[in-house]
Amino acid sequence: MNKDELIRLVVFCILMQNGEGIIGKSPGYIVEKFKSSMNTLFPENLLDEPNKKKLIEWLATWEPEEI
Repeated sequence: MNKDELIRLVVFCILMQNGEGIIGKSPGYIVEKFKSSMNTLFPENLLDEPNKKKLIEWLATWEPEEI
């Protein structure tokens, strides 16, 4: 997995934690957000401002490299 793929996965995880977390997400929603996260040119644009801050904080904490 490379850095870009990891960031896409983190964006997907952030989308899954909103509200009730995974319990409140329908299978269709999960699939839609997974595909969007993996296929969109700029996955961070799927996030609202509070969730973009989570991504930025995660990146600052972990500074992911090639895996």
